[in-house]
Amino acid sequence: MKFQVTEIEFDFDDEDIHTAEYNRLMDETIGQIWEADDEEDLVEEITCATGWCIKSIDYRHTDLRYSTGDELEEFLLEKCMESPELLAAIINKYVSAMSDNRLIELEDFLSNNFGDE
Repeated sequence: MKFQVTEIEFDFDDEDIHTAEYNRLMDETIGQIWEADDEEDLVEEITCATGWCIKSIDYRHTDLRYSTGDELEEFLLEKCMESPELLAAIINKYVSAMSDNRLIELEDFLSNNFGDE
């Protein structure tokens, strides 16, 4: 089965984890599609991939046929070229779900590549 992680809390056991490491872990797990037999296997897969135990996890079952980011990106690019409304909806949904840190990074990227206008 395929699972998409919607929320996750790692068990850092009072370890002092740096913000960059925390953000990396979130980026590598939340929103990603994971292949697993059941919830227990999902937890094991993520624990093995990240090196951290999990305190809690929320997910949804997904039947996306695009299991890699490249396949999904190609599909979305094709569909968004056909429908500007779809592109606007995807951007709106994506940006509204971004953390404050990610929004700042996006703003910096846009500023550096397209100016402040």
